[in-house]
Amino acid sequence: MKYLAFVLAFYATACTSDDVSQYDSTADTVWTLVTLDGTPFPAKATLTFPTSGQLAGRAPCNAYRAEQTAPYPAFAAGPILSTKAACPNLPLEQRYLKALGEVTHADITKTTLILTSTNGRTLQFKPDD
Repeated sequence: MKYLAFVLAFYATACTSDDVSQYDSTADTVWTLVTLDGTPFPAKATLTFPTSGQLAGRAPCNAYRAEQTAPYPAFAAGPILSTKAACPNLPLEQRYLKALGEVTHADITKTTLILTSTNGRTLQFKPDD
């Protein structure tokens, strides 16, 4: 019985670990959105992970930030807070921030960040040069 309790405690700890180290390893990286849902994104949008549990960036018009509340490879941004400046690219910004808020999974390598959602959204980022 003690063995079973140990095994259950081990797996509970492993499943709930706050493993954000993959996000932390990109803390100095500025990711630039390349495609949204498989289509080239025609404006500049960035994403960073400035501190553990946080994300921030610049959408086409405004700066934004949010909590990153799920351990890698899960992804959960929210609520997304942004400044309120208007610009001609505001519809693109709204599309980007909506998609970012729907993301549930992340894959990070040194050269690509791909965020996906359960409803088929895909955001592909490359490191800023």
